[in-house]
Amino acid sequence: MHSKLIPHVSHLLEERSLVLPGDMAENLRQQRVASLMHVMRLKAENDCLMAALHQAGIRCIPLKGAVLAEKLYSSLDQRPFGDIDLMVEPESLASAAKILLDSGYEDVSSNLKQFHLEFQKTLSSGRVIPVELHQRPLGYAIGDDHLVFGLAGSRGFNDWIWSRAQPGEVHWDMHPADELVYLCLHLAKHIILESRLYVDGVACSSLLLARDINLVVGQWGSDLDWGSFFATVERFHLTQPVRMSLALTRTWFNDERTELDGFVAAFPAWRAKYYFDWASNPWKSPPWRIPGPHQLEMVFDTMMMADHWSDRLLILPLVVGELFRRKGTGRVSHG
Repeated sequence: MHSKLIPHVSHLLEERSLVLPGDMAENLRQQRVASLMHVMRLKAENDCLMAALHQAGIRCIPLKGAVLAEKLYSSLDQRPFGDIDLMVEPESLASAAKILLDSGYEDVSSNLKQFHLEFQKTLSSGRVIPVELHQRPLGYAIGDDHLVFGLAGSRGFNDWIWSRAQPGEVHWDMHPADELVYLCLHLAKHIILESRLYVDGVACSSLLLARDINLVVGQWGSDLDWGSFFATVERFHLTQPVRMSLALTRTWFNDERTELDGFVAAFPAWRAKYYFDWASNPWKSPPWRIPGPHQLEMVFDTMMMADHWSDRLLILPLVVGELFRRKGTGRVSHG
């Protein structure tokens, strides 16, 4: 079910000299090789695109993907990823999109109101390289900003990330505390989506994303500015989704960072059951699942993610206003 973990598991088995039955060992090896071939294609393209953006003077932050894999894992073949995610400043989005078009990519964006544009290029081999060009790390496109989970308190989070980013040779890096916040928010999005998608048997990414966070905490923890991390979470009203992601990570991968003990312990058991039920029984349709249009799901999820009643009171007006603006277009972005 958690197929994206297979390359990493295969590496850990080899590292520990654990021998599996022949068929199983060969199956793991084949999947690891196939993942590496795909990842190498993506990395090569990722490097070319970042170099082109850098040459054009466009600030770019890679999200997850090859750069994160190289930071956290001892070898690139351990961390599969399916596409290239690059974030540029909103005012540079059009220029960056032109660079992709000039590089042979096709714009396949289905919703121009989303927080990213979608591109793809078909190689001579027939392989498709998908790229997401982000103007913000993530968020619902409601109100005047792409708010994280539609929370009004998160307004300005994107500007905050850029104000603390540091330049590298070709690309920019988030402040380490901000990158951990981003990884937690990205995992929270997948936990919410997969609690529904799993009903239809869709394999999830949550455990791989949780392993990323576990490695960040383990490898960066001693040098991480934990005060800055918690201050950012509080500043942008992101306690609930960040705490949920760290709770899932601790459920599956133990960590020893005492800085997180009280924060994670505050995540109540009923919420863990609510969100993590797929982990114990992925094929069971959760009795609490709320069916219906994405708009209703978006309102409900946002209510659950809110830290403060001030955010909750603003959610419905923001969503209704956005739906009214899009009336008749058939376009609804739900992040």
